[in-house]
Amino acid sequence: MSNNKTIYLTASQVRAYKSCRRLYELQFIDCLKPIEEYEPYAVGRNYHSKISSIVKTGEFEKTNDKTDAMAQAFKNFILPKIVCDKTETEFKTRLCQGIYLKGKVDGISKGNIVIEHKTMYGAAGEDFEEKLKIDDQIMIYMIGTGANELIYTVCQKPTIKLRQNESNEDYIKRCYEWYDESKTSIYKIRKTDKELAEKKAELIRIAKEIRRGKYWHRNPYNCKVLACVYDKICENYNPAYMAGFIKKEKVNEELSV
Repeated sequence: MSNNKTIYLTASQVRAYKSCRRLYELQFIDCLKPIEEYEPYAVGRNYHSKISSIVKTGEFEKTNDKTDAMAQAFKNFILPKIVCDKTETEFKTRLCQGIYLKGKVDGISKGNIVIEHKTMYGAAGEDFEEKLKIDDQIMIYMIGTGANELIYTVCQKPTIKLRQNESNEDYIKRCYEWYDESKTSIYKIRKTDKELAEKKAELIRIAKEIRRGKYWHRNPYNCKVLACVYDKICENYNPAYMAGFIKKEKVNEELSV
């Protein structure tokens, strides 16, 4: 890569690069994506689509799956506690010459407070808020929007399973009944200008590393800890044979900026 090449960083790119440089190469240089969407991503995407509709109109279109119950839980237990003025707002911010940060936040509240909505299995542990304080994505969104505060909402995914001989309709009904206020959480994170400046400097260093990058080695430890959708082609990737994968139309398909 040329050292003069303009670099655009997103939170997902930073996460991939830190986790495994081979993962970064496959996802953001070779621009590959699985043909079949990874189930947790599909659940998250459907949930976000529905809560965006709720914020805008007060209602959402049902799809007869567990994300209906999740969206209703958001409407019942999260929405009354937050104020969201804008939804799905994109940003592109210059970090330094030739290096930009871009992304999309779920919402922005009065006073330029970023709102981010997440789903997770199981209840958030006692140390969850401490983990949020060092989360790259949170600080990237703050830097990208010029904010110092972020509201982080969490909705648990249903842990109940479809029973043998149970209809989908009855299962979805049980999912609705499973939810109460304890299955949702709201966290408020604030960062100082100094903390954000330090993170900005780190992002610039990462972007420069990517721009100089020639060797995209694997991180076997990451393979052991996290499931990777690229594991089938990681070792012996052949551009002429990509069973289960296709080329993305652009590096960040979810963004227009």
